[in-house]
Amino acid sequence: MLTLRNVDASIGIISILRGLNVEVDAAETVALIGRNGAGKTTVLRSIMGFTDTAGEILLEGQAIHDMRPSRRPGLGIGYAPEDRRLFSA
Repeated sequence: MLTLRNVDASIGIISILRGLNVEVDAAETVALIGRNGAGKTTVLRSIMGFTDTAGEILLEGQAIHDMRPSRRPGLGIGYAPEDRRLFSA
């Protein structure tokens, strides 16, 4: 289970996420949808550890919000940015 509790994230001085709470159970499929600038990418980047965040991010009950981003893929967390250079069409 992936849990985000009261997660805040900012880019520079602009607050993007404020008090985000999400729970995703094992084998559950979730889609993040919203307009441009709604914070979808910031949620994913926060889970990967690519943003400065406040609050808690837990994977299977283990706190990962203070874990270095380089350690998170070993836990099964991955991120593929939206860029056609990464995967050929």
